[in-house]
Amino acid sequence: MLAVAVRTVRWRLVSFAGAIVAVALGVSLVAATGLLMASALAASGAGRFAAVDAVVQANPAITVGQGDAAGGVATVSPPPRLPAGLVARVGAVRGVGRAVGDLAFPAVAFGPRGRLLSVPGADRTEGHGWASAQLTPYVLVAGRPPAGAGEVVIDARLARHGRVQVGARLIVVVPAGPREFRVSGIAVAQDQGDRTQTAVFFSDVAAPLLARTAGQVNAVGVIAAPGVSPDTLRAMLSAGLGSGVQVLDRGHAAAADAGDPWAAQRADLLARPPSWRSSWWPARSRSPSPSAAASWLCCARSAPPRGSCGG
Repeated sequence: MLAVAVRTVRWRLVSFAGAIVAVALGVSLVAATGLLMASALAASGAGRFAAVDAVVQANPAITVGQGDAAGGVATVSPPPRLPAGLVARVGAVRGVGRAVGDLAFPAVAFGPRGRLLSVPGADRTEGHGWASAQLTPYVLVAGRPPAGAGEVVIDARLARHGRVQVGARLIVVVPAGPREFRVSGIAVAQDQGDRTQTAVFFSDVAAPLLARTAGQVNAVGVIAAPGVSPDTLRAMLSAGLGSGVQVLDRGHAAAADAGDPWAAQRADLLARPPSWRSSWWPARSRSPSPSAAASWLCCARSAPPRGSCGG
């Protein structure tokens, strides 16, 4: 039998080599797919929440159907927003040092000459209340925090690439529409956080109005009290807040970042460009106007076909 096999290989050497190569390529493809799935299922990382010990978000699990027609549990991504009053409840839980309500919403900034402020390697700019700066943390390198509705602190990377200084006037397009702001400060993330996004910080009073999310937050970043371990903190939060929320550790905190377009993809194992904004909008115009940006933001957090939303 072995002799027959040897003679077959001798006369069909090319076919035999081709079969070996095909098997090797197949094994390599299976191995690469396994690595891709392992990466997608692995911890999402801290992302913008690099300074927190835990993050509280709404429970993304929902029951499909009602009563006898209930058909199981599905996971919603991104999860619903939380009532702003929950921040105080989180802060009252034993072991919590600080609780910070976090908002993240699209914010397109234009410099003094009407040029779009952008940074190579960053595909989006997100707006936040100033309190969210401590979750990364961002620290001021110039100026002061935003003191009123007409002031902003901008990411140092945006300031550097756009040649923006404290005192400059910017047009920032947010869900509430285009607004003019004075730059009161410049902040740097000190190599922490998510490098694929930049930040614009508004006053904590103005941010919910600009985001059109008054009375709500996307998540609550939590910093442990001195002497409390992160594991103990999360156990206390889970026990104190009930099943209506989900408590994430720092290694999975990026999943709660409403400004992270990869959160849903990690949950669903889908592959698409990092953000429709980076592929759809620049293809239309490399230097869009504030009015074009306002039209574009009407489709924020979705992936519209080119030409929709007033385009």
